[in-house]
Amino acid sequence: MLDVLVLGDSAWDTVVRIAEPLRFNGDIGAAIQGSPGGQGLNAATAARKEGATVGLITQLGTDAQSDALLQRMTEMGIHPLALTRQDPLTQVVAIVRPDGERALLTEAGSGPMATPPLDITAQVLVISGYLLDRPGGPQRMEAWAWWARSRHMTVICDPSHPQLAPKLLPVLRQAHWLVPNLLEWQALGQTFSGSVLLKRGAEGADLIIQGEVRQIPSPPGPIVDTTGAGDAVLGSFAALLALGLPPLEAARQAVVRGWSACAHMGAV
Repeated sequence: MLDVLVLGDSAWDTVVRIAEPLRFNGDIGAAIQGSPGGQGLNAATAARKEGATVGLITQLGTDAQSDALLQRMTEMGIHPLALTRQDPLTQVVAIVRPDGERALLTEAGSGPMATPPLDITAQVLVISGYLLDRPGGPQRMEAWAWWARSRHMTVICDPSHPQLAPKLLPVLRQAHWLVPNLLEWQALGQTFSGSVLLKRGAEGADLIIQGEVRQIPSPPGPIVDTTGAGDAVLGSFAALLALGLPPLEAARQAVVRGWSACAHMGAV
C-alpha cells in the first residue's frame, strides 16, 4: 500500500526571475532556469521528501523533457502509475519579481486521462484542481474521489485557482480535506463542511477543523521564489497525515516545507 497517491500535472517550468518590472519593446536582465514542475509532481516530490511512499497519476508528452521528468520521478522514488503519454507536455513560464511573487504563463497538456483502477491502494489521495479545466477532467476527478472514498482513503483536494474553485464542488462531496489559498477559499464561499488547511502565503496557514481555527505562522527568512510553495505544503501535509501525525503537527511541518521551497528558484 502507498502512503500517498497524487492525481495531477507534471510540467516543465521555465522560471524567469527579474530585477525590475517587465518592459515591452525593451530588454532587462533576468536569471532563467528550467526545472521540473506541475502541481502533481511538485506535491509528490514534497510527499517523498517526508519519507512517504508515493504514486503519481499524471500525463507526460513523448519529448526529451518528458523523458527527463520520468527519470526524475524514478530517481526520487515516485511511482508513475496509470501514466498518460500524450503530447504536448504541460509547459509553464513563471515570471518572478524580486519579492518572490510570481505570475504563471501556462500551455496546458491534456492532464492524466486515466480512470480509477482496482489494483492501487493508498492511505491518502491528493487531487489537483488544475484538471478541472481539461476536457472530461471534472468527471475523472469525481470518479477518482469516489473510488478513493469507497476504499477508505483520506481524500485531499487543492482548488489550484480561484476561477476553477467553484467547479470543484461535486468533487468536494467526497473530500475530507481542502487545501486552498485565500482567494480560492473565498471563491468557494467558505462553504466546505470538511477540514481545511488554508494557505496564507508569507503569513503561514490556518488549520480549520469543525469551525475551530488554529493559526500557524510561517518561519522568517528570505523569499527568492514562491513558485510551487503551495504545492509543497499540499504534498507535505498529505504525507505527514498518511504517516500518522496529528493534523496540527502535520500542518506545522508542512508550512515549514512550503517556506523552504521559497528559498531557491524553481518549484522542485
